[in-house]
Amino acid sequence: MDYNSIGSSNSRTNNNRKNILGVICMSLVFILISSLLIFREVHKSKVCTEKVEAVIVDNIRHTKRKKGKTKVTYQTVYDYEYEGLYYSEKSDTKSSYKIHSTGEHVTIYVDPANPSEFYDPKNKGSIVLIVIFLGVGILLPVIEIKRRTKSRDNNFIQN
Repeated sequence: MDYNSIGSSNSRTNNNRKNILGVICMSLVFILISSLLIFREVHKSKVCTEKVEAVIVDNIRHTKRKKGKTKVTYQTVYDYEYEGLYYSEKSDTKSSYKIHSTGEHVTIYVDPANPSEFYDPKNKGSIVLIVIFLGVGILLPVIEIKRRTKSRDNNFIQN
């Protein structure tokens, strides 16, 4: 009996379990983040019920440099009036392109209890994030299962 092979087999089994737990935890984190983003979008669409006309006054340019590459994003600034008070609010999300043009008149929905909170149905930045996080959360375990199945099949063929 080769005791070295038994020890390495147990070590491999423990590493496999750690890898599986790591993939499951990462997957759950991505799914949790997407769930929180979904909750926020649903909440905003329910509480932001007052239709208001806004004017786009700026698209703030944000620039990040990382590893020699430059990434530019834009954050829309909305000016609007609600019940005689004027508001100038930034979008919650940033986008790689300008969602609206400066000077454009758009329809948004504000929260009557907190008019500085608003919802712009044309701003799909959160939807994109939801799809990305949910997709990664679902794909991580699928890829790991396929990888393990292929590895197991290759080991079976070799033996």
